[in-house]
Amino acid sequence: MKWFKFSREKYEPKIISYEEVIEMMKGKHCLVDSRGRSSYGRFHLPGAINIPDEEFGELCHLLPEGSDTPIIFYCKNIHCVLSPNSARKAITLGYKNIYIFKGGVAEWCEKTGTVINEEKELGRLDKKSFLDFYKNKKDQIYLIDVNDKFIYDRGHLKGALNLPYGYILVNYRNLPKDKPIIFYCSSGSRSEDIYYFLKTTELFEEGRFYYLSCSVIFEDGKAKIV
Repeated sequence: MKWFKFSREKYEPKIISYEEVIEMMKGKHCLVDSRGRSSYGRFHLPGAINIPDEEFGELCHLLPEGSDTPIIFYCKNIHCVLSPNSARKAITLGYKNIYIFKGGVAEWCEKTGTVINEEKELGRLDKKSFLDFYKNKKDQIYLIDVNDKFIYDRGHLKGALNLPYGYILVNYRNLPKDKPIIFYCSSGSRSEDIYYFLKTTELFEEGRFYYLSCSVIFEDGKAKIV
């Protein structure tokens, strides 16, 4: 655990653009990917270390010594809550120069022309495939929202159960097996990580669990899949 001398001055993370990230990467900095291990393993920004938000307490020792080094947190896209969560946790440890690259992997790939080679996964659902399940086969599946409860309470898809990401990592053996499961979240990041995590357990057959690779957000109480 890192300890610093706290001041009464309140620090807030600063949202920065892609151009600002590029400029900061030229000097002393620490770039942190707040997504899960499987997402980081498939693609991450150059030089980034991986401190999954769910494991921040256990892995915060990987952050630089001293509270003045600029630390840039990022995750999947503008809808993802992982990097903002981790940035606030870093501030509670006494770090001062905390930044959030809000656009994350999505903006980085757009600006650099990077194409992530996503292998064809049986369990990966795009918007069209998901809506086919949701509208026509809802009674034949379990729909699980892996967001934190406060996000779930603000808005969730009708019929979705709330089993947060961290809960599933510990209790995955208790997931239902009598019907296929579809996982979703506010950014597509946590649901993707749960999918790849479950693949490593070999407890579920292919075709028995899926993830929505899109963001599910709510505006004026209405769901949008983007």
